[in-house]
Amino acid sequence: MSSDIVQVKFRIEIPKNKWLAEFNEKFPELSFNILSKYLLEENTGSTLLKIEGVSVKQFLEDLKNSLRASSYQILYNEMDFLILNVKTKDPWILRALIKTDLLLIYPIKVKKGKLIINAITSREKADKFLDDLNKKRIKFTIQSIGRYHREDLLTERQRQVLKTAYKEGFYNVPRGVSLTNLSKQFKISPSALSELLRRIHERLAAFYLN
Repeated sequence: MSSDIVQVKFRIEIPKNKWLAEFNEKFPELSFNILSKYLLEENTGSTLLKIEGVSVKQFLEDLKNSLRASSYQILYNEMDFLILNVKTKDPWILRALIKTDLLLIYPIKVKKGKLIINAITSREKADKFLDDLNKKRIKFTIQSIGRYHREDLLTERQRQVLKTAYKEGFYNVPRGVSLTNLSKQFKISPSALSELLRRIHERLAAFYLN
């Protein structure tokens, strides 16, 4: 039935004129993961990326030579680890995803110039989204589609982090523990803990709103 809730996994080819396709092809040794995507306005989107690998430094140098400084923001940078926010023009795929109201499962992997997307939606909305891709002549393949079986909302580690943060008073006003001190309990950097908490909050918000 078209009203069935399904979980679908598909690959979408990124148009060759997009910077992400170009850099993903140029640096195949790097791991590209999209952490979030949202519209700033009708013709401008924002993409938060995590990029990992030994050639991150060279990637960043090439990026600075290719994109305007105002179009991206470096949020975190180490030798082989980068979190980057990029503004994109004419984000057609993003608009199509929003229009058809697909619940995306992050991160979205980028590999060989393709987006590897996992989404939960009704069969009707999944079909509409794929019809839109066909109309725009964007190539895609469906890797799997089937009835959605709900998994645990949070992983064991995410549950432990959330439980500890709550117990230590991280959500109190004023806070009972700082992000830095809380991160020491998990033996990770404050920025890594901040990203972990962001993912937890995103999952909880998505579950509540849907």
